[in-house]
Amino acid sequence: MNISLPFARKALSSLLAAIIIVSAPGPFALEAFAQTMGRAATPAANSIAVLYFDNLSRDTTDTYLADGLTEEVIVRLQHVPRLDVKTRYDVRRFRGTSITDARATGRALGVAYLVTGSVRPSPSRMRVSYELVRTSDGRTIASDIVDTTAADPWAISNAVALAIARQVAGRLAPEEQAALVRSPSRDAQAVDLYRRGKFLVERAIICCLSDTPTPHFDRLMSL
Repeated sequence: MNISLPFARKALSSLLAAIIIVSAPGPFALEAFAQTMGRAATPAANSIAVLYFDNLSRDTTDTYLADGLTEEVIVRLQHVPRLDVKTRYDVRRFRGTSITDARATGRALGVAYLVTGSVRPSPSRMRVSYELVRTSDGRTIASDIVDTTAADPWAISNAVALAIARQVAGRLAPEEQAALVRSPSRDAQAVDLYRRGKFLVERAIICCLSDTPTPHFDRLMSL
């Protein structure tokens, strides 16, 4: 196969742009990547990416709550077939980064909407704020603050997923609403132990941490 010099140059430029994205997924890198690759096709009107929520607690160990909530919202939204939802693996590279240009991030992910948010836990309550942003113009089209007691482990993820689905998909069928608010377990302690263990398993795999999730899962299985 003959490869022309212009083709090779374009391929090399695209590869370099991709390396920039992986190493530094900031707004300038995203914009450079979009310009290098050219204007992407208009994303599907029902496409959405839920970015990892920020942990606003002074205790960094509470990060498991923010990560767990984010992933639960993603999974719930994926239960609505009309929505094109990015997986947690698609958005993982943006975790811990400050999104200052929703349009560039939207182009990088190929979505029409972004969800950003934060989690502020306390011993008896948890407060979550979130925004739904339209990536075509960077405007916030919906935002809210949700409070719940620690006794209901699914209330916030249910409320956030339901509100987002209604904004993006419009009127929901009864079966779609039911899929969005399912509660696998009402045992708050069991859910919390599961979230902690899952978070530590993933961190141990990715970062090779010495902290082991086994005690959390052992306690969960004993309940």
